[in-house]
Amino acid sequence: MCNIIHTRTSYNNIFVKEEINGCFFFSPTKFHPRIYRQGFEILAFPCNQFLYQEPGSSEEAEQFACTRFKAEYPIFQKVKVNGSSAAPVYKFLKASKGGFFGSSIKWNFTKFLVDKDGHVIKRYGTSTSPFAIEVSLSLSLSLSAHQTHTHTYISMLVISKKLWEKFEGL
Repeated sequence: MCNIIHTRTSYNNIFVKEEINGCFFFSPTKFHPRIYRQGFEILAFPCNQFLYQEPGSSEEAEQFACTRFKAEYPIFQKVKVNGSSAAPVYKFLKASKGGFFGSSIKWNFTKFLVDKDGHVIKRYGTSTSPFAIEVSLSLSLSLSAHQTHTHTYISMLVISKKLWEKFEGL
């Protein structure tokens, strides 16, 4: 299931090969099966805009995540998240939810939570762990248990299956 997905529209950044950041690969891999059963998806977008920490090809980024961390979520082609050539989805995400110091992505592992209709619910900073986001998702789901509730989350993009189907068709 760990294949790079080729689409015309791309999403967010994630991968850094530093050992200190290994927890960011490991954490989503561990919690992906739990949130997937609840209608969520994680989408990973390698990016080389942050001190060139992802210098290899998209295929090398995928192989690293799948081999070292057993990633089972979609890993996209490398994208740009800032500047005029930023991927359209990042332009949308940043315009929808600015960060602490403006809308640009400041560093690796910025994450977005997106609902099934494509509304950006929340933006999480670099240091927010996937486990902390999982707690937010669980609370959100328990508060709205009577609704069909599917969200998404991005640097990782956690995205609803319904919205993901829309992106796949682009």
